[in-house]
Amino acid sequence: MIKCMFDVKHSVSVPYNVEQMFYLINDITAYSQFIPGCILSRILKRHNANELTAEINICQFGINEQLISHNFIVRNKSIFMQLVSGPFKSFFGYWYFLPINDQCSVVQCCFNFEFAVSFFNIFCSSVLIKKIDDLIEIFLVRAEKIYDV
Repeated sequence: MIKCMFDVKHSVSVPYNVEQMFYLINDITAYSQFIPGCILSRILKRHNANELTAEINICQFGINEQLISHNFIVRNKSIFMQLVSGPFKSFFGYWYFLPINDQCSVVQCCFNFEFAVSFFNIFCSSVLIKKIDDLIEIFLVRAEKIYDV
C-alpha cells in the first residue's frame, strides 16, 4: 500500500497585527459565516485558557465531512491542531503569528494530512490542497471586512 502524506505550508505578510490575525483565525465559531462550504463550526469543550476541542463540518461537492480537532493555543503566537476524529488517517496543523511591526505581521500555516481511505488520497488531495491554499486569502478578505471599515 502506498502511503500518501501531504504537507501544505504557507507564509504571508499581512497588513494586520498579530492580535488581529490571531483573533480571526482562533474565532472558530465564526468560520461558518465566511468560509465557503463550512456549514457548522463550534467549540465542543474548553479544557482551559490554552486548550480546546472544536468541530468543523464542511459540505463540498455533495460530500459532508466532520473534523474534530484538539487545539493548543498560545495567545497571539500559535495554534496547534491535532486530529480527534474526521476523514483522515492522520492530521495535524499549526498557525504561527509573527510580528513585523505594530501594524503588520507574518502568518504561517502548515497542514499535514493523510486520508483514512486511500481512494480519497488519490482523488481528493488536490481539492483539499487548493482549499488550504484559498484559506489564507479567505482570512485576509475577512480581515479587510472587519478591520478596514
